[in-house]
Amino acid sequence: MLLRHLELANYKNFEKLVIEPSEGLQCIIGPNGSGKTNLLDAIYYSCMARSFFHLSDRNNMRYGSQFFRLISYWSDGDRDHELIIRRSASERVISWNGMESDRSADHLGRLPVVMIVPNDAYTLLAESEERRKLINQTLVQTNPSYFRALAEYHRLLNQKMALLKASRSGTRTDHALLDTYDHSMVQPATLIHEARKNFCSEIAPDLESMGLAISQNAQNCSLSYQSDFGIGQAAERWAEDRSRDLLAGRVHSGIHRDKIEYQFNGQSLKNYGSQGQIKTFVMALRLAQVQYLRKHTLTEPILLLDDLFAKLDEDRVKQLVNLVQKIGISQCFITDTHLDRARNLVMQNPVRGKVFTFEGEKLSTYV
Repeated sequence: MLLRHLELANYKNFEKLVIEPSEGLQCIIGPNGSGKTNLLDAIYYSCMARSFFHLSDRNNMRYGSQFFRLISYWSDGDRDHELIIRRSASERVISWNGMESDRSADHLGRLPVVMIVPNDAYTLLAESEERRKLINQTLVQTNPSYFRALAEYHRLLNQKMALLKASRSGTRTDHALLDTYDHSMVQPATLIHEARKNFCSEIAPDLESMGLAISQNAQNCSLSYQSDFGIGQAAERWAEDRSRDLLAGRVHSGIHRDKIEYQFNGQSLKNYGSQGQIKTFVMALRLAQVQYLRKHTLTEPILLLDDLFAKLDEDRVKQLVNLVQKIGISQCFITDTHLDRARNLVMQNPVRGKVFTFEGEKLSTYV
């Protein structure tokens, strides 16, 4: 799927902005603070019906505004598609080819997307939640059942946590209700567990090949999925943990505690990886994510690379761009602060893209 036109109204720092990308590399150039990342986030929002950065849509509205609107046109080769997302203080409406919905679930998977941001190298290593988030971002685009199971599991988890905290503060413990939560959580937890395990297994070959390609055969990348209970054992584990859960006021086990460990050349990336090796791993993982989305949505994903040169040296950037071209990514957006560097990237690519430059809040086409 190719983005042909995007119009922003009151999205973050933009009162109004229009961009008309082409196929190939799309380089967005401007000084820090000009809004390059916000533009990428608008594309991400168009694909995922949420910001990459903010859970609350209030943070996506321009200061002083009561709404934002994203209008975009997409092409899949056979036909064109119109997407309009309108968000006010009271409602959000997603219109796809004139059909309106207020549910993200109806939209996810139409426009597969992968975004890489500068702090990926830190957050994906430091925080287990971010590693689970990466898997969630992928699977909600390919599996509607996963999206529903994830929402249901966290709804029940939050209710159980509230009951545990109430019991800890002196309210009489309702063990029957806790049992109900435990048994109700088993089904969504089982689906999530199986989906994550299968994802990690399926993505492994592409992760390995991408890492070797970016590092010129110097880095073998792998990952492992670790869950603290197996299928069919969730309710038993929660029953065993009941006493300490009540004491602490939180749930100690479950798929919300799953761990995904990253390795390079058989070693822990977190403990032994250099900055270059960590950055190579993150790029390889995101490209493997692109391949997974392509296979399971049968649609060409869009790749968004924010501040690419902050992550990799120029040699690895060239390897990455060559790999993007080799695996056939049709549209890749890159932000940078240096015009000549971006222009050279576009000129060297067989599929001629475009370079856009920010002058204040105005976006101009350079190539």
